Amino acid sequence: MEFCEGGSLDSIYKEVKRLGGRTGEKVLGKIAEGVMAGLTYLAQRRIIHRDIKPSNILLCRNGAVKLCDFGVSGDFGTKGEANTFIGTNAYMAPERITGQSYTITSDVWSTGVTLLEVAQHRFPFPADGTDAQPKAGVIDLLTYIVRQPVPQLKDEPEMDVYWSDNFKYFIQCCLEKNTSRRASPWKMMDHPWMVEMKSKRVNMVKYLSFVWGWDEKAVNAAQS
Repeated sequence: MEFCEGGSLDSIYKEVKRLGGRTGEKVLGKIAEGVMAGLTYLAQRRIIHRDIKPSNILLCRNGAVKLCDFGVSGDFGTKGEANTFIGTNAYMAPERITGQSYTITSDVWSTGVTLLEVAQHRFPFPADGTDAQPKAGVIDLLTYIVRQPVPQLKDEPEMDVYWSDNFKYFIQCCLEKNTSRRASPWKMMDHPWMVEMKSKRVNMVKYLSFVWGWDEKAVNAAQS
C-alpha cells in the first residue's frame, strides 16, 4: 500500500475537533463512498474486514480512501457467514458480540458507528450525547450495544450543526440491529444519501490542507 499522507480518519477528525471545526457532510459522503466501495471489493473476493474503525481508514493526499489493517480479516464460507470473535469490540455489530454467525453486513454496522463518531466528534455509545460521559467498562459497553436502542445522528443547533434527513437515514440503515434488514455494502452504495453524495463535487485536497496546514496550491501542483 502506498503512503497515505492524509493520515487516519481518527487522527483527522480529532485534529478538526482541536481546530474547532466540524467535518462537513459532503466530505463524510466521499469517505463513506470509499469505505463502501472497499467493502464491496472485499466481498467480491469473499473477505470480511472485521475491524472497520476510524484508525483503519486512511486518506491519501488527494483524498482517496484506503482501508488498512487486514490482520483480523478472513474468508467467509459458502453461505457468506463467519463465526470468529476477533476485531475491536467497541465497533462490533451486535450479532458478533453475541457470538452469532455474521456476514459482510457486520462491516456496514462498523462503518455506521465510525461515521457517527466522526460526525459527532465522540464515540456514539452510550448514546447520551455528551463528551463528559464516564468511560464504560468493556462488558458494560458491549451489553449496552446489544440491549439498548441504537444511537441516532442528531442536529446540534447550539453548535449550528445540521445534517440532512438522508444522512440521518443512512446512519440508521447502517445501525440496523436486525441482520435480515441491514443492507450489504453494494446496496448501501445505492442508498439515496450515497446517490446524492456521489453527484457532488468535493475538494478533498482543500479539506486535508485545512486540517494539516498544507499549501493547497503546492499539493495540486504535485499531483498535476
